[in-house]
Amino acid sequence: MKNYVKEILVLMLFCILLGCDNSSEPSVEKVPKEPGELIWKADTITYPGSAQVMMERIWAADSNNIWIIGHNDRNRGQIFKYDGVSWKEEEIFNDIPVAAVRLYGLWGFDKNNVYVSGGKWVKHPMTGEDKKAGLVLHYDGIKWSEKVFKYSYPLRDIWGSSPEDIWACGDSGAVVHYDGLKWSEMILEKPHTGKSEYKLLSVTGNKKERYFLGLEYLSGTGYENNYIFKIEGESVSLFDKCEVLYTGYKFGNRRISQLGEDLYSCGKNGLYRYKAGGWENLVNTGSMTFHHYESPSKTHWAVGYRGSIYYSKSSQSWNQLTQFSDEGVWYRGVWSDDYTTVIIGHTTGQWPQKTIVLTGK
Repeated sequence: MKNYVKEILVLMLFCILLGCDNSSEPSVEKVPKEPGELIWKADTITYPGSAQVMMERIWAADSNNIWIIGHNDRNRGQIFKYDGVSWKEEEIFNDIPVAAVRLYGLWGFDKNNVYVSGGKWVKHPMTGEDKKAGLVLHYDGIKWSEKVFKYSYPLRDIWGSSPEDIWACGDSGAVVHYDGLKWSEMILEKPHTGKSEYKLLSVTGNKKERYFLGLEYLSGTGYENNYIFKIEGESVSLFDKCEVLYTGYKFGNRRISQLGEDLYSCGKNGLYRYKAGGWENLVNTGSMTFHHYESPSKTHWAVGYRGSIYYSKSSQSWNQLTQFSDEGVWYRGVWSDDYTTVIIGHTTGQWPQKTIVLTGK
C-alpha cells in the first residue's frame, strides 16, 4: 500500500513539472503577410570614399542569406551579403587576384553555392591589348573563386537549372555553359547584318529549354531590335524578335524569366507574359521595369525606373506601392518569401549615388 501511494505521488509530481514546462505550449505559426500588410523600413548602403555604390541584382537562399551585387566606382564593395542582422561586404579580392571588374549577373542554388557573372580587364592572349573578358565568380560557402574567359566578352547574366547546368550570356552574343565538369563557349549571332551594338542581357529556362534575351542598338538610327533565342539540346533557334522601329515594343527588352509553363519579360513599358503563342502586357508602368519576381504564394512583384514598385496576387490586377515612389531612384531587384520582401535600388543624379534597400515584414 505504501509503495502504491508513493507511485501516485511521484506520478502527480511528474505531471506538475510537465505542466510547468513551457516547451509543451503550442508554438505560434508564422503566417505569410499580404503585400499591403507589410511594414517597411528603408536602409542605405555606401562604401567609404566611393561616389557610386549602385547594387543592381539580388538573389537569396533565405531571409538570412541574401546577396546583392552591382557597381562601385572604386572597384570595391561590389558584393554585399545580409546575414540576418546586417549587410556586410563580401571581400572577393581576399580570394581572387585584384583587378578591375564589373559585376552584372547573380544566381544561386543554396547559401553555399552562389554564382556571379561579369567582366574583368585582362590582356588579350593573342594581341596583348587590354580588353574586358567574361568572368564568373563562384562562392562555395568558404571562399570565392574565378573563371576568366579570355576570348569571350563581359557576361551580363547567369542562370542555371541545376549545379550541373549553368548558363551565362553577354556582349556580342557570348554564351558560356557549365556541365558540372567543364565550361564551354559559343556565340549566338544576331540576325541583323548591319552595323550595331549587340548584347545578350538575360538568360532563363528549365532543364530542357534555355532562352536568351538579346538587345541590338542600330547605329545612327536611335532604334533597337530585340531578340529571344532558344536552345534545346543541340538546336539553336530564333524564338521571337521585335523590330521597334516598325512594331514598337512587343516584349520586355531587359530581363527574361520562366515560371512554370509561362515566359515573362520586363523592360520598356512594364511586364509582359508569353502564353498561348503570344505576348500580353500585364502591367504598363509607363517606364522601364528592371526586374520581376514571383513569391512562393504567387505574389508577383515588378520594380523599375523612377521609383516604380508594383505587386499583384493574380498577375492580372496590379497595385502600386506609392510610399517609396521617387523620381531619383531606380529599383533594380526584388526578392520575397512571403514573410520578408526585399527591394534594392540606387539613387541617380545627386552625388554620392548610393544603394537603397527596402525591407518589408
